[in-house]
Amino acid sequence: MFAKATATLDRLSRGRLVLGLAPGGREDDYNASGVEFDQRGKLFDALLERAVRQWQDDGGIGPHPATGGGPPLLFGGFTERALRRMTTYGRGWIGGAQGVANFRTILPRVRQAWRDAGKAGAPRLVATAHFSLGPDAQQRLHSRLANYYTSGTYTSESIEAGLSTPDEVAREVAAYAEAGCDELILFPHGGGQEQVDLLADAVGL
Repeated sequence: MFAKATATLDRLSRGRLVLGLAPGGREDDYNASGVEFDQRGKLFDALLERAVRQWQDDGGIGPHPATGGGPPLLFGGFTERALRRMTTYGRGWIGGAQGVANFRTILPRVRQAWRDAGKAGAPRLVATAHFSLGPDAQQRLHSRLANYYTSGTYTSESIEAGLSTPDEVAREVAAYAEAGCDELILFPHGGGQEQVDLLADAVGL
């Protein structure tokens, strides 16, 4: 179903689909799905192998993706296993929203894994960041992130790295570009469509 759904989206988007994938660290998601949390890595690897085989199989079930061999895959995580997935199936790496310093720290390992695997060129490097702008931005950002990241150091790191002023957004965007980031995805928290306009103003668009 995963392979068929993504192939369908790839066709509908005329080959513009890019998937960012990782097993994730939220145990409650797995409990709700009836899947063993400590088996998530093995299950994820099996999913990848089967999906890629289906995308590449001319006699497979479901639609053929518009992109030959399937949509480009970006992988999150920084363990040896996560980096191996990136070099086996992926076009690049996507970082979590813990700030540009964390992004810089992990990049050497990502690039070295790419070279060690004999991959041509360089991996595509994508980062993510949380932001909220306007009145009560910091409070909205804190409450939304604390509600989503329910426990652990990931919560505090994500909250600390969140951006709540135009100056913070502008500085972080420039810092990610300087660090070698190819694409930065900014997630808005709270407010409405005005967040798009406030973000555009902050980065000078």
